[in-house]
Amino acid sequence: DMLAILPGAYYVTRQSAQTAGAVRRLKKAIQKSFEYQKLNRGTCFIEVVSNCPSGWGMTPIEANKWLEENMLPYYPLGDLKVPGKTGSN
Repeated sequence: DMLAILPGAYYVTRQSAQTAGAVRRLKKAIQKSFEYQKLNRGTCFIEVVSNCPSGWGMTPIEANKWLEENMLPYYPLGDLKVPGKTGSN
């Protein structure tokens, strides 16, 4: 959130990788970021919210559920700064 207000930040987003749909959205965000970088638009930041089931001692399904219930309320997904818009979304 703090990066979105920095001068020079062009595209700032927070995505996750716990479902197939989330991975597709993350891939699109990464592609956008590379395109903006190639065009020298400004600095791009992508924050990826993910889990570590082996480090947490959980099955992958349990880790995904824990991530959705405990992390996503504090780290909501989505674009924080997009080209053509000022401030946060």
